[in-house]
Amino acid sequence: MFNSAIKAEILHDEGKTLEAISYLESFVLKKRKITDEVIQAYEYLVRYKTELSLEWSEEFEFLSGCDFEDVFADTLFSLCLAYEKKKDFENCKKLFLLFCERVNDPEDFSKELGFFDDWTRIKSIYDKTENQEFSEAMSESQLSLILCEEFVERVNADGLDSYFSSEFSKYCKETQKLLEKIGSKIYSSVLEKAIGLFPENFDFSDENKTEAYLEKSEKIQEQFEKIEDEIYSSEEDIEMLLKKLKETAI
Repeated sequence: MFNSAIKAEILHDEGKTLEAISYLESFVLKKRKITDEVIQAYEYLVRYKTELSLEWSEEFEFLSGCDFEDVFADTLFSLCLAYEKKKDFENCKKLFLLFCERVNDPEDFSKELGFFDDWTRIKSIYDKTENQEFSEAMSESQLSLILCEEFVERVNADGLDSYFSSEFSKYCKETQKLLEKIGSKIYSSVLEKAIGLFPENFDFSDENKTEAYLEKSEKIQEQFEKIEDEIYSSEEDIEMLLKKLKETAI
């Protein structure tokens, strides 16, 4: 089965870029979860539309549920943040540049759409990268925020199975220590217990192998559910802890 972006690229290589755009728009509008494939589809849409100097269609704006005019610019910045979370800083930098080129006043635009703090953080990082790698310009707290937020968001939305099936599972031990460092007793404890369910010295460096292991182990998923109950019955204010971390990261 073809990945949507691969199929679109085949059409693009055949000179059928408009058909590729139509196919990708149809694909992303049918999806309700932001997966790696959806992110890649959006990225290809941005590239093709930039190549042909096209805007999003009115139908896309309407069906995507957006109540603002410039879906294109918002998508660019959303992709930028997605790459930041994945720690793919080179693509983050490229999309940030494209976003700033595409928007007449990116600062005002980011304020209007409610992601000014994110824009300020990325701009601050970008401004430091003239003579160094983009990733090197990130502070320790900025990297910590990405890892902690990703764990909290995923476990709250879809549970531990979702987190350990994601690309962020490779940073689980680092994330557990970071959560403990910012003062989280419950979330750090839950992650520590979850890690302990895997075989001793389990190699988390390959998220695909971690996901494959989970698929074969029903027992570990059942234990995940029991551990997750500690979060749902907890009154720990994780949002407050993340907010304090965010203040140091911007």
